[in-house]
Amino acid sequence: PDGKTLLSGSWDKTVKVWDVATRKERTTLQAQLYRPENFFPLLSIACSPDGKTLAVSGEEKNIKLIDATSGRLLRLLEGHEDAVSRVAFSPDGKTLASAGFDHSIKLWDTATGKELATLKGHTNWVFHVAFSPDGKTLASGGYDRTVRLWDVAERKLRVTLKGHRGGVRCVTFSPDGKTLASASSDRSVKLWDVTDANKTTQPRTTLKGHEGAVRAVAFALDGRRLASGGEDNMVRLWDVATGKQVGSHQHGDMVLAVAYSPRGGMLASAGQDLTARILDPVSAAQRTLLRGHSEPITCLAFAPDSEALFTGSADKTVKRWPAARPPLQPKAIVRDHGQQNWVALITP
Repeated sequence: PDGKTLLSGSWDKTVKVWDVATRKERTTLQAQLYRPENFFPLLSIACSPDGKTLAVSGEEKNIKLIDATSGRLLRLLEGHEDAVSRVAFSPDGKTLASAGFDHSIKLWDTATGKELATLKGHTNWVFHVAFSPDGKTLASGGYDRTVRLWDVAERKLRVTLKGHRGGVRCVTFSPDGKTLASASSDRSVKLWDVTDANKTTQPRTTLKGHEGAVRAVAFALDGRRLASGGEDNMVRLWDVATGKQVGSHQHGDMVLAVAYSPRGGMLASAGQDLTARILDPVSAAQRTLLRGHSEPITCLAFAPDSEALFTGSADKTVKRWPAARPPLQPKAIVRDHGQQNWVALITP
């Protein structure tokens, strides 16, 4: 904040810290890379509300809880009989939900690692789970083309929502908990009014524009905009009230994940083109391009303070990136990395 320090990041996988006044290097930081033994192609990553723990899952039948700072393995959660496609922390961080290709959803105690319940109802792979903001409802989406809403306390199914003509790849609640968005292989995103879930039978709005399966969806902080990512290589922004597309950004291949930062100032996307991107949350214009994974980036999650972005990949690694700020005009050019620099930030 005092403007005395410059940070630069490079293709050589280092971050250098410079003294602005003297133009001299203070120290070199190595990029953080998490690759515990027996890691596997990743499908999902979630950050706990306190920012201390990451839950990661993938093609193996377990879930790993790892320290978000060191990457140290904290707990191994076992119980699924097939790949674990999605993990999600409850708002209070005490419960973790997991979705499996074994057609089941499991709830776990994050403090003990104990399995609390198994929710059954889907008739095929379960792709996604998401908690409502109050933590009382869990939404799930699956290959059986249904969205299901579960009572977390009672461990019971409340309602099954039908309307998609393809598998439901992603579900997410609006910040006020009144709307649920579901993304599907039928190339659409549906918005459901879940104020009274027991009375929900038909979607309120269907958003159409993607030319391929929609793999990811996320609400902006104010709930007025929605971002979706699809197999048409596009990130699309939607006005929730009107259902109209208001922005877009093109990747080089399928978009597999999108997420708004908790503070609302950034939109992140990632996918099959091996890149993650920090986008403007209003226009979807690219701010920062993040390269480093050697296989498709399948999942991402912001830290609760929006200061870091975690990406998980089929290359069996989790990477932690400092979240980018809007571009700044450089006050000095420093050359010492030996390879091309991709970003330089001067402390404001």
